[in-house]
Amino acid sequence: MGFFEGFSKIVFVISYVLWAGGGLTVSLLMIPMKDPRTEPQVQGYLHAFWQTIRIPAAALSFVVLGAAITMAIIVSASLLWSSIFSLSWFLTFLFWLMADRLMKSGGSDPRSMVEVHKRSFHAYLVMADISIFLSMLSVAFMLL
Repeated sequence: MGFFEGFSKIVFVISYVLWAGGGLTVSLLMIPMKDPRTEPQVQGYLHAFWQTIRIPAAALSFVVLGAAITMAIIVSASLLWSSIFSLSWFLTFLFWLMADRLMKSGGSDPRSMVEVHKRSFHAYLVMADISIFLSMLSVAFMLL
């Protein structure tokens, strides 16, 4: 294994674990946003949490994509699994973007988000989690 091959694998694995684990954790933490009985103070904390992590999450998403492309070129990973990974990455990023738009539609007060938007917000996060699981499968086969 060459230096660049080993380095790209290490960067990819570390950034991917942070990306996938962070995405799943955020989805779990944001579950109370769906419930209309959640206290306004908790909704405010969750809204502030979302606003805090959205930029680093987007940056880490692009690091993961760049490392995956580098691995596909340098390590010559399977074209099929690299394509499936890229598709699942794109879907995850798209669902996170749609969830972010709904969160921004609530303005600075998350209580102003309509209940339909809260359910859609949760649905986008669930679909992003499904895409993350698909990417996990493709990564397992890509790294074989």
